[in-house]
Amino acid sequence: MLIKRLKVKPVVTKISRGKIHGQGDSKRYVFILLETDIGNSFSEVYCGSYDYDSVSVIVNGLNDRLAGKVVDLQRVHANFLHQPFISGAGLNQTVISSVYNCILLLDLSWKLDRRAGSAPAQTYISGGTVKSTLNEMEAEIAFAESLGVTDYKIRLDYRDLGRCLDRLDFLNRQSVNYALDLIVNTNYATRRQLMLEPILERLDPSKLLWLEEPIFPTAPEEWEPILDLCHEKGITVALGESLTSRLEMDYVLDHTLIGMVQIDATHCADLVTLQNFQQRVVNREKILGFHNWGSHLTLILNGLLGETSEQCFFEIPYYQTEFDTNLLQTLGRSVEELITPSICFSDFDSTREIIYQMICEHPESQYKDFRWS
Repeated sequence: MLIKRLKVKPVVTKISRGKIHGQGDSKRYVFILLETDIGNSFSEVYCGSYDYDSVSVIVNGLNDRLAGKVVDLQRVHANFLHQPFISGAGLNQTVISSVYNCILLLDLSWKLDRRAGSAPAQTYISGGTVKSTLNEMEAEIAFAESLGVTDYKIRLDYRDLGRCLDRLDFLNRQSVNYALDLIVNTNYATRRQLMLEPILERLDPSKLLWLEEPIFPTAPEEWEPILDLCHEKGITVALGESLTSRLEMDYVLDHTLIGMVQIDATHCADLVTLQNFQQRVVNREKILGFHNWGSHLTLILNGLLGETSEQCFFEIPYYQTEFDTNLLQTLGRSVEELITPSICFSDFDSTREIIYQMICEHPESQYKDFRWS
């Protein structure tokens, strides 16, 4: 395979449904586009939307290094470009992993065969932000039910205990099952700051699916009491959305009190590494979750991983942007169809080229005021 060019394509798109805390009425995506002699490819850079200029510098450097060279796919499969699971700690490694995904999507020999008639993953709607109102949560739950989905996830801000309890009372009255994301990992809380006991007392155990990110994935001496408390109450703890190193990955996989592990095709590492990680999760008999915080392309990439056991949850975000809507319409798909992760892959070569053209043709006028730190 001859690499012709690597380039960066930013996308700024209006949010047409839902909202995302901190992003106003628009959402920013960054894609890497790869041109080769056997076709074109793409990948989404998770951290790139926060530092577009730095992504461009890294990609330009990689283009100087790789353009005009022949890349052997077997060498790519041997991880010649990157070290995995470093995304949260280094933008450079995140970009390299994205380039690696571009190449992998030109050769799906790594993809597990799907058996005919295999059951789809269990799907949940990922709803509101920490600032969503009860009315907004109600709309999100109604959206889930319109798709025939009975599982719903909401973020709670543990620093506002009164708001947390009001939301829990609301959720306990609904017909859906719910998961809770405490985003401790995002806020870098310590155990002494986390008012967990009142939250746990308010949960409905018959409706609760899991408690997400109630601890940071390292420093066991700080977090073990919280894991013990959740275990005593029969609460499944989920971690993994923001794994940033092999040490954290092993901690989550090895810990007997962590029952669910989440992975994301645009967040942690490349597809092959995540596929291997997925198998390790299944082998440890833990629940597997596919997390999505990028564009609907992330759903497609996560779908390529394709685990469909009863112990798997597949996330559909409530928010949708004009870009996502255009993507689904161009592919002749709907959000409902994405509930079955394999739906877009009967002819992935043509699908990949269509997506590549969509990203390329996104109007330049949308890019104004894109650069920020």
